[in-house]
Parts: sequence; structure tokens; C-alpha cells
Amino acid sequence: MKYMRLIYGIVFLLSGFVSQANNVRVVGDVRVLPSQISGGKIASFDVQLEWDNSWRDEVNYDAVYLFLKYRYNESGEVWHHLYLGDQVELEGAGGEEYEYHLLNSSGQEDRNEGILVWRKDEGDGTSSVRLRSEEHTSELQSHTNL
Repeated sequence: MKYMRLIYGIVFLLSGFVSQANNVRVVGDVRVLPSQISGGKIASFDVQLEWDNSWRDEVNYDAVYLFLKYRYNESGEVWHHLYLGDQVELEGAGGEEYEYHLLNSSGQEDRNEGILVWRKDEGDGTSSVRLRSEEHTSELQSHTNL
């Protein structure tokens, strides 16, 4: 039993060197305009997310965590959290399918601090997925400079 724990420990440590998803990037400009932020700081957004060496096997997979922050030009260095609504559309490049999980520590509806995104089916290589949310644009903030 002692040797099995040692073997499992070594395999676990080496698996970190084998799995090498990296180079996470947002392709193109990301800009959330004041007209796209509702009074509850919930954003409508459209972003293309890519990362290299993405992988999924029958047991494990990698994922990317995305969150949004903003600041007003006149406020200096103060950054504010931008919440994501409960509905997000994913569109994978080449017809590849992706899944997501919204992270919400408050338990309140439409107050998601971030999103985890991963490939749905087994595979490896570069992942490219477009994330869209077009919610809550009826209650707009009056700020004009982001």
C-alpha cells in the first residue's frame, strides 16, 4: 500500500509536466462600452478566446477561466468587477463544441464573477471559441468614459 501511494504521487507530479495547455489569449479588441453595462454592472460582451495545447481525454481536461474588470478613465487606478449574466452562447471554431460553468460566489441571479470554458469532446490542439452574452442592456449606466 505504501508503494502504491508513492507510485500515484509520482504519476500525479509527472502529469503536470505532460499537460501543457498554454498561451491563453483574447483575439481582437475587447471593449465593453458603457451602453453595454446595465445598472447592476452586468455586461453584454462578445469575445474570441483561444489557447494552445488544449486537451481532453476520457477522464480529465483543461479549462480556461475568464473574468472581466473595468475602470472609468476619470477614476484613476480603481478597477471594478463586471458581472456576467446567466446566459452565455459558445461557438467553437470548425464546429467543435465547448461547455462552460459560471462561477457565482454570491448566489444571486446574474452575478457571475467569471466563466470556465472547456472542450466538450476528447481531443487536443488549439482551442478557439467565441463567447457571447447580450443581456440586461435596458438599464444603462450614465457614465460615458471607460
